[in-house]
Amino acid sequence: MKVGDKVLLKVSSDYIISPDSWESDVKKLDNTVVTVTVKRNDSWYAIKEIDYSVPAAWLHEIPQSSGGTITMFITALQSFVTRPAAERGRGAGDDPRYYTGGTMPLRKSAGNMYSFVTHTWNPIKGKCFHDCTYCYMKQYPLGELRLDEREIKADLGEGNFIFVGSGTDIFAENVPGHWIIDVLNACLNHYHNKYLWQTKNPKRFLEFKSGFPENSIFCITLESNRHYPKIMGNAPTPEKRVESFSRLYNPRMITIEPILDFDLHDMLEMVETILPQQINIGADSKGHHLPEPSAEKVDRLIIALRDRGYYLTLKSNLKRVTGGIT
Repeated sequence: MKVGDKVLLKVSSDYIISPDSWESDVKKLDNTVVTVTVKRNDSWYAIKEIDYSVPAAWLHEIPQSSGGTITMFITALQSFVTRPAAERGRGAGDDPRYYTGGTMPLRKSAGNMYSFVTHTWNPIKGKCFHDCTYCYMKQYPLGELRLDEREIKADLGEGNFIFVGSGTDIFAENVPGHWIIDVLNACLNHYHNKYLWQTKNPKRFLEFKSGFPENSIFCITLESNRHYPKIMGNAPTPEKRVESFSRLYNPRMITIEPILDFDLHDMLEMVETILPQQINIGADSKGHHLPEPSAEKVDRLIIALRDRGYYLTLKSNLKRVTGGIT
């Protein structure tokens, strides 16, 4: 290996970042565990597997596009992973989105996330079985579904409100039951936290209902009362989600995001079947050109829910649909 060889990042067998495309491609790697490799003589040689999810913001500080070398890159990575516990895990400029401390895999909640959630945790990684067209994770390179053993064994701290499985639906039909049990046991070992569980397949909530931590809140995504198979992919129909979720006698929440065109009477009936403690409403943020309701229809839904005494949180991205009239 020559000191001047260029470093490449091999994220999967079919996704490679080279110095020539560093600036554009590295943006797709936010919160992704990467393997540092070098390409020489048309062969791949693994150099070091990183035990941390390296923030894209931090990767930007490494001058690959200007001729970064293996020596420079490995030195920078070693500096990153050997920082004191109070600093390790941060992005560029001490970005507060990234958790600090030990080998803790939690990520600070950021972006258009629930305001009460402090961290996200994704012990199960990979492409979601539901394959909804609007999923924000599709902008990242996703491999096969897998259980990350390192995250299962990690310290989840205490006093946190953790959204478990924010990157893939861990209750989808193709997720092995013993993986879910491993995740639940890890949370039970950190019982001083609160946990948010969100799915489009609440039937599996019932399957594991005796194994959840006491401080759990359960949530389903309910974009509409209508079923849009080309958009919702392999996810259960809204009707099936409501039927299963209504049988769960625990703190319950509904997230209507991204909101799709609906029938007001039927939508309200679904909500009344569930009787949630909180309803969150938001819209598509990524320009997927979804079939959306009119501003007036959304306004009527919000008024009707408030008249029925439901606690609502309206996400900022909803203003694009409503024009700010809500």
